[in-house]
Amino acid sequence: MATGAPDWQGLQWKVETTQRDSLLYPTGKQMFSDSFTEPPLDWIATGVGTETINLTTEHYYSGNASVKLQTENAANKTAMILRYIGTPLSKKIGMELTWSMYVPLGYLEFGFTYSTATREKTCKVKYVIADEKWQYLNKDDGMTDIENGNQPLLCTGGVWNKAKLIIDGDASKYVSFYSNDVLFNLRDIPIRDVESPGYNYFIPRITVGSAAVAAPVAGYIDNVTILEE
Repeated sequence: MATGAPDWQGLQWKVETTQRDSLLYPTGKQMFSDSFTEPPLDWIATGVGTETINLTTEHYYSGNASVKLQTENAANKTAMILRYIGTPLSKKIGMELTWSMYVPLGYLEFGFTYSTATREKTCKVKYVIADEKWQYLNKDDGMTDIENGNQPLLCTGGVWNKAKLIIDGDASKYVSFYSNDVLFNLRDIPIRDVESPGYNYFIPRITVGSAAVAAPVAGYIDNVTILEE
């Protein structure tokens, strides 16, 4: 790699080439990706209530399948997938995905936790469909509205949206958040940073929730990628 070149450039026969296979946004070096094209679902499926989580071919962004998360038919229920993967070398980390809601109800949230031998750091963003707004997880483990974070999104009828969250783990701060073609500046906002249980791990999480809606809420997730930025 040429001195000072971005980490997504490589050398092939002494000619620099740019590689951007399947990435939704043009930054970062891919360290993990799942487009849910082949069974089984290699994630932990969990939630609050009786959730239904499975691979499906009825709706997908690319390939031939996605993962469907559906809550129980009741208020304040969730359906979530999570997975333990290797901790990134870089501490500036991005997570991107595509998502689609079956009906415009409830919320979607995604983010990750990574732990070193001393500190455990967690970040996530949440889209509240009824309010058409984005929130972030603050350092005190609560949700805070993103400044100028209102964004009307189509959340029904097979419409896909895409999003990407980037943090600086060394500084324990958010960097930026993209939703479709909109950039939200989260720079220098602290992420949650607490004492580690002493283990080294990295856990991406994606959740669909019903909030106060007494109805089953379903979301489709595809193209999940973790990147070293």
